[in-house]
Amino acid sequence: MSQNYETSLDMTGIHTLNARCNVMLPVLREYYSWTDVRTFHEIRRFHDDLLRILKAKGIDYELLRSALTPQQAKHEAAFLFDEQRCNNSSFGVQI
Repeated sequence: MSQNYETSLDMTGIHTLNARCNVMLPVLREYYSWTDVRTFHEIRRFHDDLLRILKAKGIDYELLRSALTPQQAKHEAAFLFDEQRCNNSSFGVQI
């Protein structure tokens, strides 16, 4: 693979990156000793794959922006859970 990570992909903006509970990038980064530049390239590559999939399904990623980024005009809430204090990983009433 080419070492020119910075110029290989379209620079379409990423609206959100869910790092919560995501261990893939840190594990890959450590295992392969990726630099920051290489990690950024891989994030861009994953994003490029996402854009291709959405396009194939007729979905415009730019139209998803308001759903993927916080909006100051909205009253949004974040609900945080300490999963270590829950008996059930689904955070609900166990059935």
